[in-house]
Amino acid sequence: MNGIFITGTDTEIGKTFVTAGIGALLKKRGFNVGFMKPIASGASVKGNRLVSEDAQFFIKIFKLKDDYNVINPFCFKPPISPGIAARDGKVAVNLDKVKEKYFELKKKYNFILVEGAGGLLSPLTENLETNADLAKKLDLPIIIVSRLTLGTINHTLLTVEYARKVKNLQILGIIFNSTNISTNDSADKTNPDIIKEMSGIEILGKIPFLKVTGTLNMKVLQDFFDKKIEINISNYSGV
Repeated sequence: MNGIFITGTDTEIGKTFVTAGIGALLKKRGFNVGFMKPIASGASVKGNRLVSEDAQFFIKIFKLKDDYNVINPFCFKPPISPGIAARDGKVAVNLDKVKEKYFELKKKYNFILVEGAGGLLSPLTENLETNADLAKKLDLPIIIVSRLTLGTINHTLLTVEYARKVKNLQILGIIFNSTNISTNDSADKTNPDIIKEMSGIEILGKIPFLKVTGTLNMKVLQDFFDKKIEINISNYSGV
């Protein structure tokens, strides 16, 4: 295994931030890390092209020099599910093409982080193939990003059960991410333990809200995520 697919229980849950944090730690440990946001929506126009804010975030933080179309092969402007945007725009989104771009990156990097769009079952293509289908296509294990809020037990366990029992995906663990400065203290203290007990899936970390006072860069991410994510990637990568 030389990559991880990062998915979530919902949209706007901090997958990009967590993916960048994992990548920063891997770089600190000597890994040559590549990034993909294969399919994105809610894009903006820059110059004469649509660009994903998430993909741009990876490019900026890690000073990536890869062709943008390799990092983000499919991009849509409407802030809706990519699969619906693909249907509305009559665009053929091809997961095999995503796989081709992924293998292009594998020639350059020894570890690749792939961030999905929305939750695990969010449709990505006009044929309603999902993030779960893409993770399966790329033969990657997944990390699930979840919220530290009420309701997260149900959302997280449903994601776990679908990934495991329907798609037979390997789940490396769950990371809880605080998306705002105020979180529910009782949910913070109890929900991760309950989810681990009920699912048997490891809790890899609980990420507090990061209030950036200066420039967000790779060093800031390394310092912030260090000791917050309890995972030895080398156990899974063979490195």
